[in-house]
Amino acid sequence: MFLNKLSIKTLIYFSLSCLLFLALLAIYSHYFNLKNSFSINNTPSKENITITDVTYSKNLLLPNDIIDIEIKILNPQKTKAVVFLGHSISSPLNEWLDLPVTRVELPSNNTKTLKISLDRNDLVFKKLISGSYSCVFALWTEPPSSSLASRINEKRISNAFRIYSKVENFNLLRDDIWFSRNGKLGRSNLENSNVGTSNDKLTIKLPARTLNGGEIQSIDMVHYGSYEISMLLPDSPSSITGFFLYKAPDFHHEIDIEVFNSKEGKVLLTSYSKGKKRNEAILPLDFNPTSSFNRYRIDYYPDKLSFYINDFLIQTWSNGFSKEPMHLLVNAWYPVWLEGIAPSQDKYLIVDWIRY
Repeated sequence: MFLNKLSIKTLIYFSLSCLLFLALLAIYSHYFNLKNSFSINNTPSKENITITDVTYSKNLLLPNDIIDIEIKILNPQKTKAVVFLGHSISSPLNEWLDLPVTRVELPSNNTKTLKISLDRNDLVFKKLISGSYSCVFALWTEPPSSSLASRINEKRISNAFRIYSKVENFNLLRDDIWFSRNGKLGRSNLENSNVGTSNDKLTIKLPARTLNGGEIQSIDMVHYGSYEISMLLPDSPSSITGFFLYKAPDFHHEIDIEVFNSKEGKVLLTSYSKGKKRNEAILPLDFNPTSSFNRYRIDYYPDKLSFYINDFLIQTWSNGFSKEPMHLLVNAWYPVWLEGIAPSQDKYLIVDWIRY
């Protein structure tokens, strides 16, 4: 009988303990849910914070240049906010580089203007390829490296700026970068005596009463990148000026811009690969190339070959060109497939600069 009383007592105590535990659990759960609800409802949302504008001080980054960038960020809510600005850039070979993250304190119901600078020393790609770079700016709730970070907003800018690693201004013709040569090209004799510099510009002479010309070639080979020249052509019909990439043997590795040296003006574009001409286009010019300096450009990448004049795209090919390193050349000469009319007085190709 004593045991029965003890068992009943134990059962009662156990039941009361269980009820008390459940009551405490219910109270705790209710309090926790209230706290979370209060926190969620009273934490300002950052979803409507946006990057409204990005402005670059210039669209060209040459050696020793700095580009200043102005970013405007709108915080439309009634409370201040802190966000983190990420900045990434993509090279012409689609290689991405993440730049340092910036912590930004935003005033309430206002736009903040943030200024950052981009220096060539910030760009630590495996190889800095010349050409057009794209950018992405993104806003984050926390530093992007944090597992708690959420992306709020982003702004993508294609062709944000162009980068060139080398600029040749030709205050002298450096023998460690370029060489000129004697030789025969078509019906034209290439003579190194026709190549010189004047007023910090490269000159290639087409001498009077001859069919002679001249040529320079880079010592080193170059590969993928953007190659641009600013030049004033000689008025010497039946001659042409070439700006091109080339490696022997003939017809295996060559990409050409060849401009006819005449007031009417037209341009011949070609590419050679595996012993044959693979692409060709002859296009008229809407300006006189012998009256002013104009810019001619080759953008050479693994999947695309494009040609530009004064930043205007005139031709693109996606195949039919060599993928190997080549020399960069400039020449003025008389090909056999033109009339071969010698000028009555000396004529000059004048090159302001080459950048690549």
